[in-house]
Amino acid sequence: MNSAFDLVAVEDRESSVQLLQQADLDAMGISAEGALRMALDQTISEVLVHLDVRPHPLPNGESVLLAGADGVPYVSAGVTSIPQLAGVDLPYGALFAVPRHSVILILPVRSWASLGAVPALADFVEAQYRGASDPCSAQIYWFTGDDAFPVGTEPDESGGDRLVLAPELQSLADRLHG
Repeated sequence: MNSAFDLVAVEDRESSVQLLQQADLDAMGISAEGALRMALDQTISEVLVHLDVRPHPLPNGESVLLAGADGVPYVSAGVTSIPQLAGVDLPYGALFAVPRHSVILILPVRSWASLGAVPALADFVEAQYRGASDPCSAQIYWFTGDDAFPVGTEPDESGGDRLVLAPELQSLADRLHG
Protein backbone atom coordinates (compact mmCIF):
# COMPACT_ATOMS: atom_id res chain seq x y z
CA MET A 1 0.00 0.00 0.00
CA ASN A 2 1.04 3.59 -0.47
CA SER A 3 1.75 6.31 2.06
CA ALA A 4 -1.97 7.02 2.62
CA PHE A 5 -1.94 4.39 5.36
CA ASP A 6 -0.01 3.91 8.57
CA LEU A 7 0.55 0.57 10.20
CA VAL A 8 1.35 0.49 13.89
CA ALA A 9 2.17 -2.40 16.19
CA VAL A 10 0.43 -2.55 19.52
CA GLU A 11 0.56 -4.89 22.46
CA ASP A 12 -2.84 -6.04 23.66
CA ARG A 13 -2.75 -6.24 27.43
CA GLU A 14 -5.55 -7.43 29.72
CA SER A 15 -6.60 -3.91 30.67
CA SER A 16 -5.19 -1.77 27.87
CA VAL A 17 -3.61 -1.54 24.45
CA GLN A 18 -0.15 -0.01 24.23
CA LEU A 19 1.60 1.31 21.14
CA LEU A 20 4.96 -0.40 20.85
CA GLN A 21 7.82 2.08 20.80
CA GLN A 22 11.25 1.53 19.26
CA ALA A 23 12.73 1.03 22.76
CA ASP A 24 10.19 -1.77 23.40
CA LEU A 25 11.15 -3.44 20.14
CA ASP A 26 14.86 -3.06 20.89
CA ALA A 27 14.35 -4.71 24.29
CA MET A 28 12.61 -7.64 22.58
CA GLY A 29 15.26 -7.85 19.85
CA ILE A 30 12.71 -7.22 17.09
CA SER A 31 13.10 -4.79 14.19
CA ALA A 32 10.29 -2.33 13.43
CA GLU A 33 9.62 -4.11 10.13
CA GLY A 34 9.58 -7.48 11.89
CA ALA A 35 7.15 -6.20 14.52
CA LEU A 36 4.79 -4.82 11.87
CA ARG A 37 4.91 -8.06 9.87
CA MET A 38 4.28 -10.09 13.04
CA ALA A 39 1.41 -7.81 14.10
CA LEU A 40 -0.15 -7.92 10.64
CA ASP A 41 0.17 -11.71 10.37
CA GLN A 42 -1.39 -12.10 13.81
CA THR A 43 -4.20 -9.67 12.96
CA ILE A 44 -4.96 -11.55 9.74
CA SER A 45 -4.98 -14.98 11.41
CA GLU A 46 -6.83 -13.97 14.57
CA VAL A 47 -9.18 -11.18 13.43
CA LEU A 48 -9.62 -10.79 9.70
CA VAL A 49 -10.39 -14.45 8.90
CA HIS A 50 -13.30 -14.29 11.36
CA LEU A 51 -14.96 -11.13 10.05
CA ASP A 52 -18.62 -11.07 9.18
CA VAL A 53 -18.66 -10.11 5.47
CA ARG A 54 -22.11 -9.41 4.06
CA PRO A 55 -23.70 -7.30 1.31
CA HIS A 56 -25.32 -4.04 2.31
CA PRO A 57 -27.55 -2.19 -0.17
CA LEU A 58 -26.84 1.41 -1.09
CA PRO A 59 -29.68 3.82 -1.97
CA ASN A 60 -28.70 3.80 -5.66
CA GLY A 61 -29.26 0.03 -5.96
CA GLU A 62 -25.61 -0.99 -5.78
CA SER A 63 -24.48 -3.28 -2.99
CA VAL A 64 -21.35 -2.78 -0.93
CA LEU A 65 -19.64 -5.52 1.09
CA LEU A 66 -19.50 -4.69 4.77
CA ALA A 67 -16.68 -6.51 6.57
CA GLY A 68 -16.75 -5.96 10.28
CA ALA A 69 -16.61 -7.11 13.85
CA ASP A 70 -18.33 -4.94 16.43
CA GLY A 71 -15.93 -3.60 19.02
CA VAL A 72 -12.81 -4.96 17.29
CA PRO A 73 -10.48 -2.03 16.55
CA TYR A 74 -8.10 -4.03 14.37
CA VAL A 75 -10.46 -4.58 11.43
CA SER A 76 -8.98 -1.48 9.78
CA ALA A 77 -5.80 -3.51 9.18
CA GLY A 78 -7.86 -5.27 6.52
CA VAL A 79 -6.88 -2.55 4.06
CA THR A 80 -3.90 -4.84 3.40
CA SER A 81 -6.28 -7.69 2.43
CA ILE A 82 -8.95 -6.10 0.21
CA PRO A 83 -8.93 -8.91 -2.44
CA GLN A 84 -9.25 -11.60 0.23
CA LEU A 85 -12.07 -9.76 2.01
CA ALA A 86 -13.91 -9.17 -1.28
CA GLY A 87 -13.72 -12.90 -2.01
CA VAL A 88 -13.90 -12.32 -5.76
CA ASP A 89 -11.53 -11.56 -8.60
CA LEU A 90 -10.89 -7.82 -8.86
CA PRO A 91 -9.61 -7.17 -12.40
CA TYR A 92 -10.45 -3.46 -12.03
CA GLY A 93 -9.88 -3.29 -8.31
CA ALA A 94 -12.35 -2.17 -5.69
CA LEU A 95 -13.55 0.98 -4.02
CA PHE A 96 -13.19 0.77 -0.27
CA ALA A 97 -13.50 2.86 2.86
CA VAL A 98 -12.81 2.42 6.57
CA PRO A 99 -15.32 4.70 8.29
CA ARG A 100 -14.84 2.89 11.60
CA HIS A 101 -11.87 0.95 12.91
CA SER A 102 -14.21 -2.03 13.18
CA VAL A 103 -15.63 -1.86 9.61
CA ILE A 104 -14.34 -1.93 6.05
CA LEU A 105 -16.68 -1.24 3.13
CA ILE A 106 -15.76 -2.78 -0.25
CA LEU A 107 -17.35 -2.23 -3.65
CA PRO A 108 -15.73 -4.27 -6.47
CA VAL A 109 -15.29 -2.18 -9.62
CA ARG A 110 -16.87 -4.16 -12.47
CA SER A 111 -17.45 -1.40 -15.02
CA TRP A 112 -17.68 2.36 -15.46
CA ALA A 113 -21.15 2.12 -13.90
CA SER A 114 -19.57 0.91 -10.64
CA LEU A 115 -17.91 4.29 -10.33
CA GLY A 116 -21.36 5.89 -10.51
CA ALA A 117 -21.93 4.49 -7.01
CA VAL A 118 -19.31 6.81 -5.51
CA PRO A 119 -21.81 9.52 -4.41
CA ALA A 120 -24.08 6.96 -2.69
CA LEU A 121 -21.07 5.22 -1.18
CA ALA A 122 -19.70 8.56 0.03
CA ASP A 123 -23.00 9.33 1.78
CA PHE A 124 -23.01 5.91 3.45
CA VAL A 125 -19.35 6.22 4.49
CA GLU A 126 -19.97 9.69 5.93
CA ALA A 127 -22.97 8.46 7.93
CA GLN A 128 -20.97 5.50 9.27
CA TYR A 129 -18.05 7.76 10.15
CA ARG A 130 -20.18 10.44 11.84
CA GLY A 131 -22.10 7.95 13.96
CA ALA A 132 -19.12 5.82 14.95
CA SER A 133 -17.85 5.26 18.45
CA ASP A 134 -14.56 4.26 16.76
CA PRO A 135 -14.25 6.69 13.80
CA CYS A 136 -11.42 6.10 11.35
CA SER A 137 -11.82 7.96 8.02
CA ALA A 138 -14.55 9.23 5.69
CA GLN A 139 -12.22 8.94 2.65
CA ILE A 140 -12.98 6.49 -0.18
CA TYR A 141 -10.08 4.74 -1.93
CA TRP A 142 -9.72 2.73 -5.11
CA PHE A 143 -7.59 -0.35 -4.58
CA THR A 144 -5.93 -1.57 -7.76
CA GLY A 145 -2.86 -3.72 -8.19
CA ASP A 146 -1.13 -3.50 -4.84
CA ASP A 147 -1.93 0.12 -4.11
CA ALA A 148 -4.79 2.41 -3.12
CA PHE A 149 -5.61 5.95 -4.17
CA PRO A 150 -8.20 8.48 -2.95
CA VAL A 151 -11.44 8.89 -4.85
CA GLY A 152 -14.07 11.56 -4.36
CA THR A 153 -16.65 13.76 -5.98
CA GLU A 154 -17.17 17.45 -6.48
CA PRO A 155 -20.17 19.37 -7.79
CA ASP A 156 -20.23 19.82 -11.55
CA GLU A 157 -21.77 22.71 -13.48
CA SER A 158 -25.08 20.83 -13.97
CA GLY A 159 -25.60 20.40 -10.23
CA GLY A 160 -24.59 16.74 -10.25
CA ASP A 161 -21.43 15.08 -9.00
CA ARG A 162 -18.19 14.79 -10.94
CA LEU A 163 -15.84 11.95 -10.09
CA VAL A 164 -12.44 13.09 -8.80
CA LEU A 165 -9.63 10.57 -9.22
CA ALA A 166 -5.96 10.52 -8.30
CA PRO A 167 -3.85 10.92 -11.47
CA GLU A 168 -2.58 7.34 -11.05
CA LEU A 169 -6.14 6.06 -11.66
CA GLN A 170 -6.89 7.98 -14.84
CA SER A 171 -5.72 5.36 -17.36
CA LEU A 172 -7.71 2.61 -15.59
CA ALA A 173 -10.81 4.83 -15.52
CA ASP A 174 -10.34 5.63 -19.21
CA ARG A 175 -10.23 1.88 -20.03
CA LEU A 176 -13.47 1.37 -18.09
CA HIS A 177 -15.16 4.36 -19.71
CA GLY A 178 -13.82 3.36 -23.12
